Amino acid sequence: MKMTIEGVDKLNTALKMIPDKTAKAIEKELKTVALDLQGKAQMLAPVMTGDLRGSAFAVVGKVMAAEPLADSDPKSIRGDIPKAENLEAIVGFSEPYALRQHEETGYRHPKGGQAKYLETPYKQNKDRYVKYIQEEIRKAVEK
Repeated sequence: MKMTIEGVDKLNTALKMIPDKTAKAIEKELKTVALDLQGKAQMLAPVMTGDLRGSAFAVVGKVMAAEPLADSDPKSIRGDIPKAENLEAIVGFSEPYALRQHEETGYRHPKGGQAKYLETPYKQNKDRYVKYIQEEIRKAVEK
């Protein structure tokens, strides 16, 4: 007895394309969530001159998704911006004092903002961000 299953070649071709499709979907959605997190964190960052908020950046898959704003003084030195790997997003602030402002919960911020300005919106939104990425993967696999 011989049985022929039609469509196996087509199925195998589709299965081979899944890793590439999902990687593209993940990278696309990582950019969306990184920019969302960056915006939320900027709104919570402490304000004195606005330099800290202006130093926010997002790097997604070796591409700068949002650069820190340029200073009027070109000699102004900001901290290093880390490099992201292929399916990685990094959101941060490049001012040298950003980490201290983030961690010092005892600081007062009379012009607005708060400590934990990056951690707070991340914790509030991480489940939503994961769902967005999962949904993009699902859509990519179904195509």
